[in-house]
Amino acid sequence: MELCLETTVDFKGGEFYEGEEALISLRYEKLFGNCKICYSLCHKDEICPFYKKNSKKSPERKHEAREGNGMVARMRIDPGAIRE
Repeated sequence: MELCLETTVDFKGGEFYEGEEALISLRYEKLFGNCKICYSLCHKDEICPFYKKNSKKSPERKHEAREGNGMVARMRIDPGAIRE
């Protein structure tokens, strides 16, 4: 799955120049789900509100699918990936 985001990271002492772009790899731990229908990281395909089979579920189930479980994803940059 491709996840696009933009952020600024202050690299100190590395070989990076202002305005330079760099690719980094992210590893997510303990994600609640990975929906291949709407690409949400907060629920699985089975409860996706955009999945036609789920369109007539109870209001509580639809709310659960929209809100996820309140998970927070952590991002860790591997120090070995930063060139000094």
